[in-house]
Amino acid sequence: MPDILPREVTWVDTEVDFAVSKLVNGPACESLSCRIQGNRAYCHPDNYKGRTIVLFHNNGNGTFTDVSEKSAVAAPEAKGMGTVTVDLTNDEWPDIMQANGAILDNIHMYQSEVSYMEEKLMFRNLGKAKFDKVSEQLGTDFMMKTADRGLAVGDFDNDGDMDAAIVDREDHIQRYATTAATPTTG
Repeated sequence: MPDILPREVTWVDTEVDFAVSKLVNGPACESLSCRIQGNRAYCHPDNYKGRTIVLFHNNGNGTFTDVSEKSAVAAPEAKGMGTVTVDLTNDEWPDIMQANGAILDNIHMYQSEVSYMEEKLMFRNLGKAKFDKVSEQLGTDFMMKTADRGLAVGDFDNDGDMDAAIVDREDHIQRYATTAATPTTG
């Protein structure tokens, strides 16, 4: 595996064959050297740029293969503040949803290419570890740039399928209820 120090790791069986894949969402540390009392440590969030989702396939022998490009989850770069893998499209395949946003509201002063508010990401699982980015298809509310801070899933409307809730820096809760085909803003 690459030398990364992820902020978040999500384990998911993307192929429904009991092979575990590893979704890593966090800053790459190849060029950062943050130390506390001489030991490698997490750097302050200001030091990080966004990164793409990285998906690893479990080879079943203690090794993993990076399948990010092949599975189509390798773009775009974002500062993930919450990632879930759950069937949000009711097709029995675990999808990937990610809430995004930088920590500091003045991050552009330190990193001109990084935005404080970012769009959410949704990748629909097509099976066989292939994903389709469907964020834009979920409408303007889903694509509205926010400074997200967390993401949770559950059957919030008691209809038997999973829904998502995202809280942003302003303490607003955005709820996305699923339908037979795709999540909708609720």
